[in-house]
Amino acid sequence: MGGLVIKQLYLLATRDPNYKDTAKRIHSVFFVGTPHRGADSAKLLSNVLAAAVGEKEYVNELIPNSGLLQTINDEFRHVHHNLRLHSFYETVKTNLGYTQNLVVPKDSAVMGLPGERARPLNADHRRICKFESPRDANYVAIRNALLTTIEEIEVKLSSNKREGHRAQMRSIAKFLSAPGRPEAHLARISDRQIQGSCLWLTEKTAFQDWQSGFSQHGEIEAPKCFWLEGKPGTGKSVAAGYVIKYLESCNADNSYYFFRYDHKEESTVAACLRSLAYQMAEVDGTVRQEILYMAEEGEYFNKDDERSVWRALFTTRILRVGLRQPHYWVIDSLDECPNHISLFQLLSKLDKSISLRIFVTSRPLPAVERLLSQEKISVTNMPITQLDTLDDIRLYLNNRANYLPVKEGKACNELIGRILEKCNGSFLWVALVLKELEITISEQQINEVLDQVPSEMDDVYRRILVGLQSVPRNEDLAKAILRWTVCAARPLTISELKEALALDTGHIIPRLETVVGSICGWLVDVGENNTVNVVHETVKSYLTRPGLDSDYAIERRKAHSQVAEVCLSFLCGDDFQGPKGRRGSTGQMKKSSFADYAAVYFSEHISASSSAIDRPLTLLDGFFKTTVLSWIEHISRSGSMSHMLQTSRNLKAYLSRRAKYRSPLGQEVQNVQAWTDDLVHLVTAFGKNLTSFPESIHFLIPPVCPPNSMIHTNFQDPSRSLQVVGLSDTDWDDRISCMVHPDGQVLSLACREGRFALGSSSGKIALYKTTTFEELRTFGNSEAVRRLAFASNDDRLASGGHKEVTMWDTTTGTQLWSATLTDPVLNMSWGPEDATITLATRKNTIVTFTSHSGTRAEDAEFFDMDGDENPSYRRPPTHACFCPEMRLLGVAYRQRPISFWDLEDNSWLSHFHKGDPDVYPGPLLVGMTINPNPELELAAAAYQDGDLVVFNPFDGQQVAKVETFAHVLVSSPDGKTLATGDGNGTIQLFNYETLRLLYRVSLYDFDIKAIVFTSDNLRFFDIRNNHCNAWEPTVLVRKGDPDDNISKPQSEEVPHPALLIDSKPWTANLNITAMCEHHGGEVMLCGRENGAVAGFSIETGREIAQLIPPRMVAVSLLLWSSATDLLALVDASSRVTVRKVEHFPNSGWQVCPTILDLRANRTVRQILFDPMGCYLLISTDTDDEIWATDGIKIESSPREKREAWRWINHPNVSEQIILLEAERAHIFSWADFSELSKPEGIHLAGSGVSGSTLSCVVASRSGRNLCLRFPRRVGSNLSELEVYLASGMHTKADLVTPLAGYKALAGIIKMVIGVYKSNVLFLDTSGWVCSISIDTLVPETHYSRHFFIPFSWYNVGELFLAVTSAGSVALAHKHELAIFHNGLDFFEEKMALDPLVDTVPKDIVATGGVKISKRRRPGARAIRSDPGPQ
Repeated sequence: MGGLVIKQLYLLATRDPNYKDTAKRIHSVFFVGTPHRGADSAKLLSNVLAAAVGEKEYVNELIPNSGLLQTINDEFRHVHHNLRLHSFYETVKTNLGYTQNLVVPKDSAVMGLPGERARPLNADHRRICKFESPRDANYVAIRNALLTTIEEIEVKLSSNKREGHRAQMRSIAKFLSAPGRPEAHLARISDRQIQGSCLWLTEKTAFQDWQSGFSQHGEIEAPKCFWLEGKPGTGKSVAAGYVIKYLESCNADNSYYFFRYDHKEESTVAACLRSLAYQMAEVDGTVRQEILYMAEEGEYFNKDDERSVWRALFTTRILRVGLRQPHYWVIDSLDECPNHISLFQLLSKLDKSISLRIFVTSRPLPAVERLLSQEKISVTNMPITQLDTLDDIRLYLNNRANYLPVKEGKACNELIGRILEKCNGSFLWVALVLKELEITISEQQINEVLDQVPSEMDDVYRRILVGLQSVPRNEDLAKAILRWTVCAARPLTISELKEALALDTGHIIPRLETVVGSICGWLVDVGENNTVNVVHETVKSYLTRPGLDSDYAIERRKAHSQVAEVCLSFLCGDDFQGPKGRRGSTGQMKKSSFADYAAVYFSEHISASSSAIDRPLTLLDGFFKTTVLSWIEHISRSGSMSHMLQTSRNLKAYLSRRAKYRSPLGQEVQNVQAWTDDLVHLVTAFGKNLTSFPESIHFLIPPVCPPNSMIHTNFQDPSRSLQVVGLSDTDWDDRISCMVHPDGQVLSLACREGRFALGSSSGKIALYKTTTFEELRTFGNSEAVRRLAFASNDDRLASGGHKEVTMWDTTTGTQLWSATLTDPVLNMSWGPEDATITLATRKNTIVTFTSHSGTRAEDAEFFDMDGDENPSYRRPPTHACFCPEMRLLGVAYRQRPISFWDLEDNSWLSHFHKGDPDVYPGPLLVGMTINPNPELELAAAAYQDGDLVVFNPFDGQQVAKVETFAHVLVSSPDGKTLATGDGNGTIQLFNYETLRLLYRVSLYDFDIKAIVFTSDNLRFFDIRNNHCNAWEPTVLVRKGDPDDNISKPQSEEVPHPALLIDSKPWTANLNITAMCEHHGGEVMLCGRENGAVAGFSIETGREIAQLIPPRMVAVSLLLWSSATDLLALVDASSRVTVRKVEHFPNSGWQVCPTILDLRANRTVRQILFDPMGCYLLISTDTDDEIWATDGIKIESSPREKREAWRWINHPNVSEQIILLEAERAHIFSWADFSELSKPEGIHLAGSGVSGSTLSCVVASRSGRNLCLRFPRRVGSNLSELEVYLASGMHTKADLVTPLAGYKALAGIIKMVIGVYKSNVLFLDTSGWVCSISIDTLVPETHYSRHFFIPFSWYNVGELFLAVTSAGSVALAHKHELAIFHNGLDFFEEKMALDPLVDTVPKDIVATGGVKISKRRRPGARAIRSDPGPQ
């Protein structure tokens, strides 16, 4: 009978949401002698038991064809498909005393289901599970079945594990924007290596020391970095490929990267580090989990800034957790990286204990050699000599001997010897000579080639170009191929080049891949991934050399102009025409193979084109007027919005350079200039929406862009799309958020990847997300928080007051340790590897604590110095500034020069005097900062006379000076930008090196106390009074170009004009804090922070009347009664007032005197009118009261303190009101507040476990159903949204079961907006306004997305959203009301989901009194006397 119990348990588990996952984990079931269809002997057993001990119902259920068995079998055949079934049956009759028979015959023991495996056992029913020995045939049969199952599970697990690993790596690749291992390029390089070559490298002692980590004698540690230098064409890349294969043969963990001159986007240190991190995650599970955690947490860092990448991925993650075994990096062609020096600067910070070793190849780099010498970085430097490569070249020639025009033997060896004599160790020279020798047919021709081919590469190239002129019919085609190959921003594929040549020259070449090399004299070839490349980077340098005397010389500007024209003409063509309908998409159309290249790189060519040629500008203007939206959609589909940012930067550079020679006043120039701003704002405001739903650019985004923007002006059509009204801003706003801190003034702030913190005068610290500005948690103590500093490597935060320092764990908000100081603190900073926290005090001391324990180390001193470097001045300092990157401390004394100290050995370094050092006293310093970029060696100081000075802190030389009258200075993390703040609320951004003004924003409200940049350098925050502003000016996006050097060879550096902006003050006291709709459907009533209530037109979104004047206490709740024209208002002091408010079309609004005015003892959480407007419910944490609207108190009901509950009018009975809690519902009478339902209430069967939190309940317009929201159920296997039949909630009900529960919505609902028609509307976490029907009797299989709200419109404080009776959505945005018209009807995207509850279980009672669940008709009432668990 046990088998029957197992079947029933499995059936129950598949239905129960709490056990559904458990059911999915069952792989196989083994039934041994199970009576699936009953047993004839059961009737006999039942009679015997009845006579002996009484009747047993469960035995009766085993009688053949009993109702229970039929029910179980019928239901089991519908759910068994995921199970492996094994049924064993007896073949020996059992002695029953009076007879012998099979107790469970085969037709009962075998179910006959598809896939069931039935096997006989040589045993009777008593011995079917009893075995004599491991050799028993019955035992062997069952054991083999078990082993087969185990093998199946292992195969499945192994497959799942591999797929799980692939899925994890896909997530990491997406998070890092890393394409994976460059295996294709490695394969191409490895193919060029001849067996037996490169052995000279791994046999060298220096290489073996580097590989092992120790010298040959094991006495000293070998340098972590091995640098292989070589001239062009000497086989450096092949050597790198050989080292990779060699390390793999040693079973060593390794990652590799190839910098390539023809891949500009990938030739950055940031891209290299991201790829290496991806590869390390691939082979190291610990590293993989660290990066997956970052991805899951949504940690943000600037993926294009190498310092940010190094800090986010390596310092705080990979290197912190450690490596399980030595890991090797192989980095090839570092000289092809524009910012290669920064890589060595980052590597110089590697701790000796980290088992990471780096192999680098490059040309000789004098700048790097100087850096290594200055920073005392230990590197094994090995140049490639001719002696090293001579044997390898010989091997190469011997391998190609069959292609030489001589017979093997002496003649062949002599020819190889002559080639070796002239090659100068260059593989490239040898390869080009072999190409010419392969087409010779006589000894005389061989001699001519060897005699005429020069040994220098320039002469070789000149000879090839002269040879091309001998084929005139291919001359134009050869020029075009060379032009496209040399100018291409990345290597073109054969298919892309075919399309480009057809557009450029009209030539269609079917088999281009077979002739492209011969057409161009073998200066180009087809390489990996079928891409076309020059054979060596020196070809490109030669062809673009100024003054080259050849018809094939490429003049960069002219060539880029030609390429740009082709790309723009293509982008304005048929492939990028917009969709015809509102649900259409250009992504559904098949595009040319040239589309991706033209879309991504056209701006690169414009940026490098000639200012004297007008056609690119004309085409660009036409592009922005016609097909730009389809281009944006195409870019969005790629998933990388950085292409749009790069386009904006490139076009800005082009216009700035062009302005030097041509008038910038033309309409075309103005249009393109405006679009450069729009592109940046589109990315910052809608980047996530565009990547998730690219088609939105055509219909959903233009309406929500500012009216003066180019995209709104050119592409917004109110008759065809969503319409937004009510907001006064007409231009993009750089201030994207303002956070008001309720606990006193904000005194300090700090920022790190993904987080920023605010410290207040009350001692509270608030932690926020830098991306969404959501408050994560608050913590703190009683002392005012004047300083904050995040650790670089983990989630710790140090806070400081005047005489206290405290360490916090920001993941939990717990205090780790605290220490008291005797002297006021001027500043504090983290030490190397976050091991210490260092403070500078007004007593001229440096106080250091160990960061993990808070143990105080020995103090160190600093002091002012006179001209003879004697500590003559012992006065207290006024300012102190740390630079952890350079281990510097800057100290300022009143009217004295600034002193700089080296924190490594606590030694004095230098002075900086503003002006004449002999003049005393000097000007008063009011602020200073040190640039964190060690390459620049700069610091900045602001003085009371208004001067802002940038200088070198090591030699005291002044670099630049401007007048700003600033007192707050801060450096951006990349060291490129200097931000200043003054007493009038003005913030200015300067180029750090030149003090050229980049940006100024004036907000005349409060004095600025501090500024801090985000780690990606693209945003900054300022604090003033009790609030914090978040800014994202476009100038930072343009400045933050990771590939700043991409276009510099083609374009001149032209200063951009500074952006000067007057920002509107954030009038927080006018912010809308509550709203409700007037029943006429034309007006939205809104309460404000200052206590006023105003009426807003739903049609225009504009304020039309002030109904209640300000009362200086914020409105917290508003409620309108359409039956009696009553307006109920609750303010922040829990004062409740009710007024009659009438609207007359001709005379306006009339507000009558207050008819109810009272103050609750606790915070009022909800108010509710009855349907007739005669009663008002007032609900607090501890009691509920009903008042008649004429001012008479009806009844009150005290409650135990509760956390989550909601009241709602009964949709079907107007005299009743329902109280809904997490697990139960109670029904009350409006008239006397008596409870009509049973004392224990009505159990909500779908509410799940105890502790669920109810946040919202709404009724469908028809009154048929109620929809409840239970937030914060992510991971609990429960629904967030549940729908109940309203008629099931009646006074005699014990239990009501949900019609549907939607587990798929768990975690994506940000808030419920309201009900429109048959749908409940909600805002999801991505900003989409969504809907799902709640008026049906069966679960929905999808929900709909309609439009999204710009993130910056709703991310400050609490959200206030409502849906009007006409289907418009109202959003409170600061002090204004944004109305979205046509949004619900205009667009609808279906989103599939799996309902958690697809039907409602019905209870039946089995014969033995055991309750067994089975399905019932949707809509049937569920009443049960026993509400216990199933």
